[in-house]
Amino acid sequence: MSAALTIASEAKTNNTAFLCRPAFHEDKATTATINLAGRGGNLTISHPLRVVGIQDGQPCSVDDCDVVFGGTRHLALVKTTARKITWAHPFADNRSAIRRELETGQKVAIIATGDPLSFGVGDTLIAWFGEEMVQVEPSLSSYALACARMAWQQQNVRLVTAHGRPITDLHPSLHHQARLVVLGDGGTAVALSQMLRDIGLGSSKITALSHLGGPEEQIAPHPLSSDREYPALTCYAVECFSDRSQASLTLGPGLPDQLFDHDGTITKRDIRAITLAKLAPRDGQIFWDIGTGNGSIAIEWARLAPNSRVFAIDTRPERLAKAQANAIRLAGPARINFIAGNAPEDLPKNWPTPDAVFVGGGLAKQILLTTLWEQLNSGGRLVANAVTLEGEASLLAFRQQHGGELTRISVAKEEAVGALLGWKPSMPILQYEGHKLT
Repeated sequence: MSAALTIASEAKTNNTAFLCRPAFHEDKATTATINLAGRGGNLTISHPLRVVGIQDGQPCSVDDCDVVFGGTRHLALVKTTARKITWAHPFADNRSAIRRELETGQKVAIIATGDPLSFGVGDTLIAWFGEEMVQVEPSLSSYALACARMAWQQQNVRLVTAHGRPITDLHPSLHHQARLVVLGDGGTAVALSQMLRDIGLGSSKITALSHLGGPEEQIAPHPLSSDREYPALTCYAVECFSDRSQASLTLGPGLPDQLFDHDGTITKRDIRAITLAKLAPRDGQIFWDIGTGNGSIAIEWARLAPNSRVFAIDTRPERLAKAQANAIRLAGPARINFIAGNAPEDLPKNWPTPDAVFVGGGLAKQILLTTLWEQLNSGGRLVANAVTLEGEASLLAFRQQHGGELTRISVAKEEAVGALLGWKPSMPILQYEGHKLT
């Protein structure tokens, strides 16, 4: 985070400058000037911005503040003599309102549910004002309460959210024997049940946990065949089990080929696993898939690094349609940006520069490889597969110019030869892997 904090203190015993968390001490006359660096200039304040988590349905008191912001339901639970301000809509309008109160020296508190930094308002407030001035006072989160009710160890459970995003974004978290707590709303269970059935996890179990920690708390099993809806404040404990009727989803690279809708031209499972190992998917990075075909490489990257951004291009609309359908079923549509076109001439100028690039088997031309290499961020990876002699020649020439490593990969599968078994080889692949060091 790019932000600077300067605190001038008149301490009773010394002139120590205190840094944040907490940066403000009640026994000292303290002010802080925050450089919001792209978030609206400097902000001089006398008190931290308090973000207070409360339990659902349980009245509480918030002392020592002048102004309290929150939703209507939250504010009704708070006992305080402070002025209450209900959230404005759209939510972004609240930024200037909070800032005005802080600049006039008011002690401001924000009321939220549970842990404000667990898919809550805390992240937004820190983005607006900087971590130096936000003081979070958490209560038990829905995640912690759900794990407690289910008697699950938190370190073995994944927390995900379906709030404000497609339910298919949960795909990377779903696999046989996974345990999840899904933050959702009243209708999440029905959509989640359908998705679990669609991807071969039809033996999974869902438990709906509503109003956790409050007087209206309810816990109920949700059969996957049920169309029941629940209160808006509901999260779902999910235990994933394969129904064995389909190929199973896995955490690692190399999903079974039959999980993808394809026309026969696909980076096969064994080659795909090796390719993804060389690409080394990482959260927070940008990945380009050039000649995505039916989307298998892009989709598996998105599953392995769900907090990354993926961009894919292909010349054939019919394959892009299959790739988009595969992404909806296996990765979540919002995770991959698909476009039609030729590379490099049709590569959008507004795509962010990549940390990793993959070039499919029929596209390994030296001019394309050189263009992509120039686009790569420092430290980025370029992986290209060639299946033709011309493609191999391009990879060899490119390696001689830029360095890197060539690997020849040959895969053979067993096949019946009369009453016996023999080997049927696939076309060999020449694979280039290069790391851009400058």
